[in-house]
Amino acid sequence: MATAVLYGLGAQPLAAGLYAAPLYLSRELHQSQASLGHLLWIPPLGWEIGYLAFGALAGRKSMALTRYPGLFFAALSVLSLNAAAIPFTHSLPLVMALLFFSMFLGGGFVVLSLSQGLAAQRNAKPGLLAGTCVAVWSIAVAVIMPLVGRMFDHRQYGHAFLLFALMPAIGTLLWQTVRPKEAPVLRES
Repeated sequence: MATAVLYGLGAQPLAAGLYAAPLYLSRELHQSQASLGHLLWIPPLGWEIGYLAFGALAGRKSMALTRYPGLFFAALSVLSLNAAAIPFTHSLPLVMALLFFSMFLGGGFVVLSLSQGLAAQRNAKPGLLAGTCVAVWSIAVAVIMPLVGRMFDHRQYGHAFLLFALMPAIGTLLWQTVRPKEAPVLRES
């Protein structure tokens, strides 16, 4: 369950890039439908690059990730706060860069939380773990998006993107409190 919470909330910036960005770009930055077609591939590219980059990191059994996963996810959470700056940036290239980076980090939460969750389970069932994580992400999106929709309707873009920016930190804090603590390693004399 801890892995699902970390994945489900840590990856919420993906929802910002997929669902909120088109509305924000058209409503606030006045981008036409044709322009959106030329822009909206950029944030998901960050997601895919995040999968590859963080997948390579997880595959190398990084010392920071293996020994200090809490600190690693806390650092990713702090970096994810960049999404809160989106509504205060009136430069289209900078907004696109922030959306790209947010989705890059969201991809990192997906890969690293699954990697960490599988490593922490002795009798891992990878399919069940992955399915549960995706379901928790979808439930979180289903809860958050109506709130974001109301915020967008009232032009409260700062509140909406702050909510997306805080989700990884909330997920990391919940994960820290509910994850099973590792048993001490016994060394032979």
